[in-house]
Amino acid sequence: MAESGSDIALVVLDALRKDAFDAHFSWMDGVRYENAWSTTHYSPAAHGSLFTGKYGSEIGVHAKSPTLDCDQPTLAELLRDSGYETHGFSANTYISKYFDFDRGFDEFHSRTRVVGGNETAFNWPQFIKENKDAGWRKYPRLMREIARSDAKLLSSIKNGAEIKLKDIGLIDDDNTYEDGREALNYIQAASFASDHEFVFLNLMDAHGPYLAPPSYRTKEPERTLPPATFSDAEDDVDSEALKTAYEDCVRYLSDIYAEIHEELLTEFDYVITLADHGEAFGEYGTWSHSDLSPQVTNVPLAISSEDGLEEFSPTGKPVNLHDVFQTVLDLAGVEPETSTRGQSLRAARFDADRVAFLETHGLSNERLNGILEEEHSQEIVDKYDKRLSAIATASGYVFEQFGETIESVGDPVPDAERRMQELAAGIDRRTDAEAVEVSDEVYEQLEELGYT
Repeated sequence: MAESGSDIALVVLDALRKDAFDAHFSWMDGVRYENAWSTTHYSPAAHGSLFTGKYGSEIGVHAKSPTLDCDQPTLAELLRDSGYETHGFSANTYISKYFDFDRGFDEFHSRTRVVGGNETAFNWPQFIKENKDAGWRKYPRLMREIARSDAKLLSSIKNGAEIKLKDIGLIDDDNTYEDGREALNYIQAASFASDHEFVFLNLMDAHGPYLAPPSYRTKEPERTLPPATFSDAEDDVDSEALKTAYEDCVRYLSDIYAEIHEELLTEFDYVITLADHGEAFGEYGTWSHSDLSPQVTNVPLAISSEDGLEEFSPTGKPVNLHDVFQTVLDLAGVEPETSTRGQSLRAARFDADRVAFLETHGLSNERLNGILEEEHSQEIVDKYDKRLSAIATASGYVFEQFGETIESVGDPVPDAERRMQELAAGIDRRTDAEAVEVSDEVYEQLEELGYT
């Protein structure tokens, strides 16, 4: 039986499709929720829901405003204020200090090349950029900058050495993203010594540009980043090559996460594993994660524990990220300060007609800038820069698609369009959220991951 104050690990396997999870993560024991859904298609808004128990539009975290600057207390803040030590690691540039997703964490570490990590991660990209022509003088300057930044000296030097060795070719980087390996090192080096511990991880190994370590590649991808939904080059895309590259990444993620999962189970009472969204490979004429198609929104969700999971049982009712938020608080014995959505999955009793509602918020500012640079028509902008809705029931899923169409999967959902409209109207959207000005470095990292 779960006790209040349990140690909890919450892990987001970014961009992992449900079918890929089913195919490659059979090693994971625990309770799985087959009818689990995100709240949206986009990492900042999905993490906003995971961290606050509300929709992204309610707290002002969406495509036009990806910063977590809402008044709503976050999951980490609630836990920290209740006596938890809170730790975070994120490989996603959006889920970083730069966009305020470090709120409530006693320490928050980003992968080596992410700008906006935290005090324990020295900003190597900025230092390299500012000192590229400094010669030998950059070395004493480096030591002074590390000391002033409160970064950990040895880990900062190690990360910098790895970047340099990769840049000069002594370590074969091959544009590979092995965030799981860096996360594993982080977990193994961390000290989880307090009575109550919470750790959050975001791993991007399955995310675009789909570059698995060389030993996992079964085929060199012809194109490693899928096109934007509105791209004129869609007909030239080899979707099978993209799928193969993605599957290679998922196989690597499964192997490295098996090691991470084992480490976490030795330190934490519960390990909750999920995805913030999946990926599309042309199933409805879209790629990456730009819409509400089920390949994007039906996500894996599993709870593991070595102490038993008697109070958790699979349900055919739809569950979502709000329920994960409530579950973590329930296991911690913490009450939210304000009303939120969702219900704890522990001993849950869901209504027979429960539905999960999902939403999009239009195109991101970075994506819109890309459209303008490519000189697409206003008609293209109007087609794709719009809100979409979807609902999931126990046996059916209905979602609005670009081009004013409504698609359906599974059993028919009576009055689906009306119900979507009513649920959308029931969200009190925040309208005063402002977009953060993205630096060139951050923009380059978002572009590298296919967000622009």
